Amino acid sequence: MKKIITALILIALVLTIQAEVIGSSRTSLHGKITDKNNVPLIGVSIYIPELKTGGITNNEGEYKIDNLPTRKLQIRISSVGYNLKEDNVDLLSGNTRDYVLEESVTEIKEVA
Repeated sequence: MKKIITALILIALVLTIQAEVIGSSRTSLHGKITDKNNVPLIGVSIYIPELKTGGITNNEGEYKIDNLPTRKLQIRISSVGYNLKEDNVDLLSGNTRDYVLEESVTEIKEVA
């Protein structure tokens, strides 16, 4: 009986450790952001509201955000002169995401 209880405790301990390791795995999100003409966009903000973290694209339109939990996250991509883009990213299925931003059109009315 003691051997059975000891075996069950060991199994529970192993499963608990595995769950902690899986739950604490970290990854990064990276990619490139361009306009519709495939021109890299500089200074685009990539923000993850839930984690209150993010990044900005470099001179080649590339970004990388490290130390993210390996799970589903919502991201917001924004830049002056372009429409806001939101996406749900599943970091379990990959960590590279490229985006194309559309220019925002704002009409200014003539002042009389």
